[in-house]
Amino acid sequence: MEHNMNFTDIGIRYLLMMVLVIIGGLFKSPVLMLVGFPFFLFAILGWCPIFHFMGINHYKQMKGEDNFV
Repeated sequence: MEHNMNFTDIGIRYLLMMVLVIIGGLFKSPVLMLVGFPFFLFAILGWCPIFHFMGINHYKQMKGEDNFV
């Protein structure tokens, strides 16, 4: 499992996670708060399964490498 997200992608996932957890807390919905967990997990890992299956790698672009496999 190789990194495929840059700092912007990770920041967006943290933001989505926080929004879901806050809205879930306001509505007292543990299910909605748990939906935020995968966003947190993928942000921590720096790896997105959707990017992986589509062949997208923003991490290499961040390092100045090309995006071809």
